[in-house]
Amino acid sequence: MAEITNLTPTKTGKKVNVYLDGSFAFTLNSEVAVLQGIHAGDILSESQVKSLQQADVFHNCTNAALRFLQYRPRSELEIKRRLRTRNYSATTVGKVLAALKQQGYIDDAAFARYWAENRVAFSPRSRRLVRQELMQKGVESEIIDCALDDLDDSDNAYRSGMKKAARIISVDYEEFKHRMYDYLRAQGFNHDTILYAIERLWQQRSESTG
Repeated sequence: MAEITNLTPTKTGKKVNVYLDGSFAFTLNSEVAVLQGIHAGDILSESQVKSLQQADVFHNCTNAALRFLQYRPRSELEIKRRLRTRNYSATTVGKVLAALKQQGYIDDAAFARYWAENRVAFSPRSRRLVRQELMQKGVESEIIDCALDDLDDSDNAYRSGMKKAARIISVDYEEFKHRMYDYLRAQGFNHDTILYAIERLWQQRSESTG
């Protein structure tokens, strides 16, 4: 057993130094100290000290995950990988992921929809390529199927090609077709879809130039 003889804030005020029996013992996040309700004069057992330190690690790990989520939605696997690179234990990461899923911060179905919609809006590519991206991010196949249900390869190939076509100027049909084909193939579209998009784009160009 040990007595908390002093609690002193660090310079930033975000943490407190915990002194046991007159000697510095460990540091806790100020929020953790408040939530755990510790005060000078409290008597702590070894298990209570360990529990406080575990709560502090859990708090830090959770904050790391939330910071990672600030930039865009993430899949569960993305967050797990990120936290493991921060050297948090598998046990701590598992508990944090479970808590964040329960609170709605992690939702692979919502993430997959976001990813598919983002691709359609800003970087159209084939269903096959988007599926591969989501699988690499650890999203389950059934969830991917639902997220990609409304994706139209024909429309996406055309819209993706519009951006590229605008940069291909002063060329004949064969050169246009060659460049567009290579570009759309890199976006994962199949042969027939590519040819249809090229014909549509060339016709649009011909009509606009008279």
